[in-house]
Amino acid sequence: MTTRRCHTVETCRPQPLSYTDLDHPMPDQPSAAPTTVDVAHFRRLFALCSETFIYDPLMRLEQAGLRQTMLCLVRMHQQARPFNDRALVRLPGSLQSDSALARMFALPGSLSETDRPLWPALRQWLHHELRRTKPRVLFTHFGPDGCLAAPVASHLGIPVVAHFYGYDLSRLLHQSGPAWVPRYRMLFRQAHALVATSNYLLDRLRHIGAPESKLYLNFPGIDLSRFSYQDPTLRFDGRRVDLIHVGRLTAKKCPLQLIEAFACARERLLPRLDLHLTLVGDGELRRACAARAQQLGVDTVVQLLGQQPPEEIPRLLRQHHLYTQYCRTAPNGDTEGIGLSFLEAAASGLPVITTRHNGIPDAVVHGHTGLLCGEDDADQFVEHLVHLASHPHCWRSFGQAGRRHVLKRFSAETQLQRNLGLVQSACAGRSPNGQPRQGPTRQGSLPAVVNS
Repeated sequence: MTTRRCHTVETCRPQPLSYTDLDHPMPDQPSAAPTTVDVAHFRRLFALCSETFIYDPLMRLEQAGLRQTMLCLVRMHQQARPFNDRALVRLPGSLQSDSALARMFALPGSLSETDRPLWPALRQWLHHELRRTKPRVLFTHFGPDGCLAAPVASHLGIPVVAHFYGYDLSRLLHQSGPAWVPRYRMLFRQAHALVATSNYLLDRLRHIGAPESKLYLNFPGIDLSRFSYQDPTLRFDGRRVDLIHVGRLTAKKCPLQLIEAFACARERLLPRLDLHLTLVGDGELRRACAARAQQLGVDTVVQLLGQQPPEEIPRLLRQHHLYTQYCRTAPNGDTEGIGLSFLEAAASGLPVITTRHNGIPDAVVHGHTGLLCGEDDADQFVEHLVHLASHPHCWRSFGQAGRRHVLKRFSAETQLQRNLGLVQSACAGRSPNGQPRQGPTRQGSLPAVVNS
């Protein structure tokens, strides 16, 4: 199988697709013989480097013995993210190698009114592929993908497990106003289960009308064998305190505010303590971060490493003492989810300093595994940095509590068992709370709703 190049993002005018365009496999991926799979997944673009929260659970289901297939419009990072997927859409030649492909079919802000005319053709393709592969369950990833696929799967009698991760209940609704609420409510009626990764997202689903009987909380899981516990006090020399941030340098993670808070805390603690900050990740604010550090006179103690391979993250965490990230709602409505980086840091034994933002209180227990403040309380954030940096005797108890918290609620094995439970309940005709599932079980030609 050849590797498709990773597309960048540019704005383009959507071009019309026909069912004929969508009904054939890509030239480099011959159509397989009809087969039955346990779980089919639908994600428009698979697999983005930032979506480890989708890829890793899929691989664990695969390792558990489930037969799976991935239905996607564009396949990316095939060598780095191998999977037994079927990327079967053949797009018009003018778009097959165009960087605009990612904008049309993958990015959060693009799946709105501009590509709604494409939905009938895409649903025709989904109907064709779901009838051919005959999955017992369909997992959709992000709310809009669920809205696109659920009418087809529901008509074919395939239970849908719709996953929500964050932007689909924050930025998308903020930018599009009420347009998505009725689409989500139709998805709520058609889905077997509505899965959220934090209590905050569950409340967002309730707020727009999701029935309690279908709500299902499944925290993200991390591989604890990769993130071994180490007491950070053992690498403390009595003066230098190393802080680390891992994540995209984007508005909702507020790296500029973090640098400002760090500069204030560092000035207050000198000369007794020497604070250093490492930012791991890339994003649209990277240059602004470098400029802000220089303006504040901390550029020699703020290190911008850029994006690092996943295997490097455990090693980097073990070289630092405290984990910190300043999260708040971005101007466009985008919010952080539960934050895998908080869990990875806690599993590694690092106390966490962050904000009381969305799902973060599920991951960080204030006063027990870390310290939290309000999203807009920059002064309190500085106080928390100063407090933990100057009390290294607290690091061990915070780190041990963080490791236990992750082990109890956020292990990869726990997430796997809950995903397997979803598959089993769907196949048995039971909703997540054990009640009989309601919904169509017929198969055949596409109804009007699928073609609309």
